[in-house]
Amino acid sequence: MFKRSLSSMTIGITACLMSITTLLIAAEHSYMDDNDYTPLAADPTGSPNFHDDLWPRLILAETKSMAGDLEKYSKYNIIATQAALMPLVAELQTKHPEIRYFRMFTPREVQEYESGLYCTQSKGIPFSETGPATEGCAVYAGHWLYSGGTTLTNTIDASTDEVEVSHPNIFQVGQYAAIYDAPAASFENAEHVKIIAINGATLTIQRGYQSTSASHPTGSIIAQHVLGQGGNNPLNWSYNLSTACPKDSNGNTVSTVMADFLRDNLDKDRFGETRDVQVSGVLFDVDFFFELNQKMSDVNNDLIIDHGITPEGFNMWGVGMDDFYTLVRNNVYPLPVIAGTKNSRGFGSLSGAQIEGWVGGFGLVPDYRELDSMFAKYIFSLAQYKDGPLHTHVLNKQSTKLYPKHIDLPDNKSFRLGFGLALMGDGYYGQENDEFYPDPWYDEYSVDITAGSATYGSAISSVSGNENSVINHLGWLGKPKGDFKRLYDNAAFSVSNSLIANGDFENGTTDWKGLGGIAVNQDSTVAQEGSSSLHANGIYSSQLSAVLVRGPAISLVKDRQYTLAFASKASSFREVTVKISSPGGAVNHRVLTGPEWTRRLVTFTANYTGDHVLSFLLGRESTDTWFDAIYLFEGNANIFRRDFDHGIALVNATPSDRTINLGAPYQRILGTQDTVNDGSEIQSITIPAFDGIVLVNKPGYDYGGNGYIQPGEECGEPVIYPETDLSLLLWKDCTTGQWNMHASGGGSDGVTYHGRIDAASEFYNLGSFQLESTDKLLLDNNNQTLKFTLRAWKNGQDGVDFAIPSSADACLKLNRAQIKVGIDRLSVPVPFNLRTLGDC
Repeated sequence: MFKRSLSSMTIGITACLMSITTLLIAAEHSYMDDNDYTPLAADPTGSPNFHDDLWPRLILAETKSMAGDLEKYSKYNIIATQAALMPLVAELQTKHPEIRYFRMFTPREVQEYESGLYCTQSKGIPFSETGPATEGCAVYAGHWLYSGGTTLTNTIDASTDEVEVSHPNIFQVGQYAAIYDAPAASFENAEHVKIIAINGATLTIQRGYQSTSASHPTGSIIAQHVLGQGGNNPLNWSYNLSTACPKDSNGNTVSTVMADFLRDNLDKDRFGETRDVQVSGVLFDVDFFFELNQKMSDVNNDLIIDHGITPEGFNMWGVGMDDFYTLVRNNVYPLPVIAGTKNSRGFGSLSGAQIEGWVGGFGLVPDYRELDSMFAKYIFSLAQYKDGPLHTHVLNKQSTKLYPKHIDLPDNKSFRLGFGLALMGDGYYGQENDEFYPDPWYDEYSVDITAGSATYGSAISSVSGNENSVINHLGWLGKPKGDFKRLYDNAAFSVSNSLIANGDFENGTTDWKGLGGIAVNQDSTVAQEGSSSLHANGIYSSQLSAVLVRGPAISLVKDRQYTLAFASKASSFREVTVKISSPGGAVNHRVLTGPEWTRRLVTFTANYTGDHVLSFLLGRESTDTWFDAIYLFEGNANIFRRDFDHGIALVNATPSDRTINLGAPYQRILGTQDTVNDGSEIQSITIPAFDGIVLVNKPGYDYGGNGYIQPGEECGEPVIYPETDLSLLLWKDCTTGQWNMHASGGGSDGVTYHGRIDAASEFYNLGSFQLESTDKLLLDNNNQTLKFTLRAWKNGQDGVDFAIPSSADACLKLNRAQIKVGIDRLSVPVPFNLRTLGDC
């Protein structure tokens, strides 16, 4: 028996899906499983509900236009707009109150120049004048962000249009600057000027922009404004959101002002008029964790460019952003607050993130070099944001044949790839709209899956007057039957075929070096697999590549595809850049890691025959970092499958066509937009490179494992095969009512099973089977929630016994596809209800 005061845990279970292809089967190697555990956070009282949304989940994000008949926008689960479009959302919600609205807000920069209306609040706080405090339509000069400044070498009065400066080379013609009296960072007597010309040390200026011209003595400060990300307009000024931001005469930083402004104007349009709109969350934009080096920022206003980081490595910009998130969260709770970029942080205060540029970047032609990094950040976001209600979405800005952007493309592959990869997680999919295509709608969004329907499997056309029919068939895939699976040849990706020796560090750290001042050592107290890992101590350098862990040389063959698998963790959240270099060039992938172990996969095509060097770049952030289970295989494991109630999603995110045996008959969607959706029945499919497909279940076909078994089939202890059973087995003694749950190692190098059971009554008769120090159990929620971590190696088993009243619902949740139940070892998906023997 175990005590009721048990420690906390995280998650995981490995189970077979079904035979997928003659060459590729569902992932079985733990080190290839990069599914992060999604927190099972309850939505706070009064918050919007996202948990009940079915798949596909759709968002109209960064909405640029809602032109035409408003009714067509009722198809989306969520609409995110600036305040300028709020009146249209309010009008739409009068008829469709179920539509959730995210108020978009740009904290980084002012962008009101686009309309010429400077005292409006469409994209951020209003600005039309300079004052001693940021309030109303005034912004304190110290609340803007400047690049490294210099001093005046002459005295000027209010009408002088030429100034002499100590360092003229830091200024650009056409940009704006602030002039104020010394000392630096005082912002006394400040005004904004435009630089008209530069002649030697003399700047010709235009005075009094949104401010009053004033006299300034020799030695006064002049610094150029830093621009934001919203375009090249010189009026697109950045705010100083760092921890070094000066306080105005009211004692406020600009972060405090913005957070209070959002609270007070959440339901107000750009002109400050309150609208009858139900706001369901706040979505930011361009809120990077690191200030971009090309901005040449001086966040502490000491006239020296610092890029937002102190010489000791303190991230004034990033910590300032995290502090800002906390202020906003406190002001709008329990609404979700969502980061605007894949390079945001805020894991302790935000509810999720927008993964923008999904998955091929921002260009007209997709660039998939960052695909692995972006997918990893999507999965990491779904796992690491803790503050419910949880929401993460992707935003695809790629051109397609159906919705081109100044370029003719032959197909819609970039949509299908991005849509399919989004379905691999529990986030929402967004396709960028604009004034030309305000409603970018695809056949895959709404499909008839009504049993017996003459149009079963057909896409519902989104045409005027047909909105109700479209809405009635949204969420057609239903719920996932489990997490995504990578499809690959298990033999090819066996540890014995790894091109990196001693990747588990059980035999020390031979051939691994720390460069740039850090030391590496074998850590026998921390491990993801086995008993040891590689530990790198924390050393700060402003240069990302100056501090690194370097591995042994690896011989690769040009033009062949490879997959790197590794696990990492750090003393705090940080970014790690994976670099594979050779004389033929380098491959770089940026991923996030944190206090919990995460597994990551990086794929690439070798550009050189000969030795390559694997490195983990650790500059720019100082943390202790651990690595384990580092393996490199020939082959590309970026083939994904996820099963849903009414269909499956498949993705081939590799540069080669791949053929997949589906293991059962499915049918293509019958659509009108794309020739791939021809309604045909198939049992195997060839998916082109960087493409995806969504298929519909064949009517009447029994796929098995649908989440339900017959009463009595849960009874009886199954035979467990410890050498091959890499799964969780669950059975009930139907005489005593006692449940048993065993995690089997299946001969693996180590697998961790995480999960929880939420019951409508208290657990009793708790027992355990062969639990070790790496296994953790916790009773929570008045003894009605049992959380567990079970780690099994080789032929080992770990187990838990428990009982609950037979009348009580009990939902077993895991982050794997299936478990085996009863004496007949029946495969059922999770979540699994122990009372109804079906879905939760």
